[in-house]
Amino acid sequence: MSHPHKTIAIVGRPNVGKSTLFNRLTGQWRAIVEDRPGITRDRIYSETSILGHPISVIDTGGLQLDPDSDMEEMMSNQAHVGMEEADLIIFIMDGRAEVTPLDREWAKKLRKIEKPKIFVVNKVDEPMHDDLIQQFYELGLDPLISISAQTERNFAAFQEEILRKLDLPLERPAEEEEEEEEGVTSIAIIGRPNVGKSTLLNYLIGKERSIVADEPGTTRDPIHSIIEHKGEKYTFVDTAGIRRRAKSKERVEKVSIIQSLKMIDQAQIVLLLIDSSIGPTEQDAHVAGYAFEKQKAIIILANKWDEGKKVFEDRKGFELKMELKMNYLQNCPVVYVSAKHGTGVKNIFPIIEGIKRQYQF
Repeated sequence: MSHPHKTIAIVGRPNVGKSTLFNRLTGQWRAIVEDRPGITRDRIYSETSILGHPISVIDTGGLQLDPDSDMEEMMSNQAHVGMEEADLIIFIMDGRAEVTPLDREWAKKLRKIEKPKIFVVNKVDEPMHDDLIQQFYELGLDPLISISAQTERNFAAFQEEILRKLDLPLERPAEEEEEEEEGVTSIAIIGRPNVGKSTLLNYLIGKERSIVADEPGTTRDPIHSIIEHKGEKYTFVDTAGIRRRAKSKERVEKVSIIQSLKMIDQAQIVLLLIDSSIGPTEQDAHVAGYAFEKQKAIIILANKWDEGKKVFEDRKGFELKMELKMNYLQNCPVVYVSAKHGTGVKNIFPIIEGIKRQYQF
């Protein structure tokens, strides 16, 4: 029996070892975790596996109560979005520091969040440091685990607790489960909210009339649809549910980016939908840059082209704007479509098939 992909968020006040724990869990052991403008600086996402179970890990900015600066407020907001996305929250505290007022307040807040949680006392590097955990018992947190992210002390027990909290078995999944996915090309449909991702997926499903599986997730999870075309199976993934979860346009966009980053990591081919009536935006550039760095095959879909050609007059005008905004994508194929009307959608599969041959998926 397969288990749904799970996500954990690492949160805590600044400088308690969140990035060290993130690096240790994901195996991406870097001194600095991608310090650059944009979403990847604010909230880092990566894939890992624990005993063979695939898990997404989110490293967040430091939690604040009354942020003193715009940067601190932004970091705290990113942490909130990370917690909203997560199936499990890992709250980390510094064992070498005294319990701080910030630890107390956030422990109180987190107790009210109805999600699985693990409370971690970090930097307990040696047996001689074991008494450091005592002061944290006063917070009444359960489970409370002491670890050293730096030296991996007590790490096996910590990972087992993660699996328990995620309702995953403490043994590796059967090998045949992995084999079932072979031969199915995974394609992520990414783009800003309301750009037409769900409309495109629905058109593809209706047009092909040979859907193998359509499994809607929760409002937080992507929708996976397996479509068969000319004897080949393709898994299309879309984050249709995020709009129902968010309470503001700003939050919609934050959640949409984090979902896009997840889907890019898991996909072989990325369909980047751009609203051609507006043209490429900064948010498009964020996710496109991430896909490019991950060396994914990218197909650009200029959606709503029936409206876009009134704005750009012709395709050359749109492509010039693309080159100005994202010149690193200038060799990627561009397909002009209207997902709503189905115009041009039939041109997507020949390009996908060409990419499959080129990349030998």
